[in-house]
Amino acid sequence: MPIRTCGESMAPTFLHARWCSRGTGAGVGRRVRELVVRTCGEDPAAWAEALRSSSAVLCNVELWPFPTREPALLRAGAEPRLLFAASRGSLANVREALYADPAGVNVADSRGMTALLHASHRGAVDIVDFLLERGAVVNWTDHQGVSALEYACREGHAEVVSVLLERLALLPDPGRFASIALVTACRDGRLQIVEELLENRNVDVNRPHQKAHALQLAAEKGYVEIVELTLQRADVDVNVQDPA
Repeated sequence: MPIRTCGESMAPTFLHARWCSRGTGAGVGRRVRELVVRTCGEDPAAWAEALRSSSAVLCNVELWPFPTREPALLRAGAEPRLLFAASRGSLANVREALYADPAGVNVADSRGMTALLHASHRGAVDIVDFLLERGAVVNWTDHQGVSALEYACREGHAEVVSVLLERLALLPDPGRFASIALVTACRDGRLQIVEELLENRNVDVNRPHQKAHALQLAAEKGYVEIVELTLQRADVDVNVQDPA
């Protein structure tokens, strides 16, 4: 039962980003589904009305829709072969699926995730390379607005991050992607990735993403090594404030 309604197009906010980063939304989302089914039975119309009234309240505090940090596990036969193969890290099966349907390289699942996003989340750099060679859209984002680069940063897959940044550097405003990666890596404590990103000439260490800054997030999370590393950048602004 999909739970998406009035907040679907809501721009991410600082509170919403924090909610995402804790992975809290997935658990609350499951409980809401269980509660709706228990109270409304099996009537989809009743589900819709219950969700509409509930989401109206949640929209006011910017916690709708419930974000999920982790992609749901795909089931064989329930999604296109390419997506299932990429989510399982099987390069052989990814090759087979793409050779059978070359035009399907950017097919997405119900969450909006393509094979590239699944492979990046898993850290399958060989699959990421192969998909990019076959025309995968490198800056594709899922329905939560999360890109392959962000998934790779979240999970600490440094090799995948390097491959994606190399491709993203060919697009307009490459600094935007590099700065998104830095903020994500600082938020999730990925020291190796932060170290590599700070050496990237496209990175603006003071550029915010989802109204948060890299240095501030690292300090709030208590990542001392990341804070010290970031402060070594001559251009870092220690007085930077989150955008209003």
